Amino acid sequence: MADLTAIETNIVSTLQTVTGLKKTFGNEPKTITQLPAATLFLDGFEQEDNATRRKEVTWKWIVRLYVPLQDAEKAQTDIKTLLVSTLTAFRNNPTLGGTVLFQNVATGEIFAVTNQNNPLMMAEVSLHATVKEAY
Repeated sequence: MADLTAIETNIVSTLQTVTGLKKTFGNEPKTITQLPAATLFLDGFEQEDNATRRKEVTWKWIVRLYVPLQDAEKAQTDIKTLLVSTLTAFRNNPTLGGTVLFQNVATGEIFAVTNQNNPLMMAEVSLHATVKEAY
């Protein structure tokens, strides 16, 4: 069975290598006071049976990157820079320290969150990590 704690630890460790992030969370906290920041939460999984009597399981996490939105132009530049750096960090760690067969950042979206006291720009990316397990 996959060790989800070990996988999450390696995802957070990879995020901690991203230049520009002040804080990295292994969860989605209620409030974030240090920006730019990254958060992580498990979003689901898919599995399929192989003819070799092994099961391939793809675990899905959502990684969110947050930057302050006091200056829209700066926020857009900052979020793009963080996104590129985050993609590079995950490409440089394809097996998440040997805890998965492979991983990839599958999709991403960018949002402006303005309906709160401290407006944010947020990038949300879907990270898929695949493991093989015996029946």
